[in-house]
Amino acid sequence: MTNSKDSAFNNAIQQLHISIKQRFTALTKIVTSANDQKVRDSATLLHDDVKSLKRILASKDQPKWLNDLDNFLQRYISKSLRLEDLNINIANVKSSVDRHTWSFSAEAETFGFNFDEIFTHYRDKSELPELFERTISLLEGILASGEIESIYVREALEKLISSMEISKKGSLYSMEVAWQFFVSFATRFLINELETYPLIGSAIKALKETIDEGNVKFLVSKEEAFKEVQSNVSESLGVYKRKNEKPAIGYQNTGQIVLSNSENNISAEA
Repeated sequence: MTNSKDSAFNNAIQQLHISIKQRFTALTKIVTSANDQKVRDSATLLHDDVKSLKRILASKDQPKWLNDLDNFLQRYISKSLRLEDLNINIANVKSSVDRHTWSFSAEAETFGFNFDEIFTHYRDKSELPELFERTISLLEGILASGEIESIYVREALEKLISSMEISKKGSLYSMEVAWQFFVSFATRFLINELETYPLIGSAIKALKETIDEGNVKFLVSKEEAFKEVQSNVSESLGVYKRKNEKPAIGYQNTGQIVLSNSENNISAEA
């Protein structure tokens, strides 16, 4: 890195750490309140900063407290960690968050692009795992209603539920493939069959609304991820700076990110 790049990198680290400490302090002030949603909103803001800092740090430069924060905030936001346990975890890392100082070796200054982390960030930001959970719950509710007489439809519902359970924590790409399969099957066959059972009309309506919502979420999450990938690549790869070019970003159906300019294509596994 040049001195100017060193300064910009260190400044970004320091600014994110300051923001993390401010939001950490804000969270500690309300964590004992009875307003769980207010605590969850505050935890989400803090978690966004934590993930941003992790994205620009090499793995070996990520302090334990940062990874601990990432872990227990994610668990609390996804409702797999109780408020009482969140409070305990906050107390365990408070001193480390406040007192940490940053230093980097020359070797640590060279870092690559963590594409998987970028795509995971936007998968979670768009709440795609939660979308899958809600869809699974809708399908399970329809199956458990006792209204479905067709063995074929019941088996189809069971297979859809099982497939989405398997994919709900996968990569953005694997989740999109699973979602496209579900939407295609639901719109071409399943919904038409379910509409022959009038007593589950409200569930069918909710299913259609969830499909529309999910289609938008996948579109937005991919667009935002691609923008960040393109920005990182354009700003960091000297070859494009020298040519005054910015690579175009593509996403093949094989799961590859494709960076291209007028002369060549570069492919990388997503």
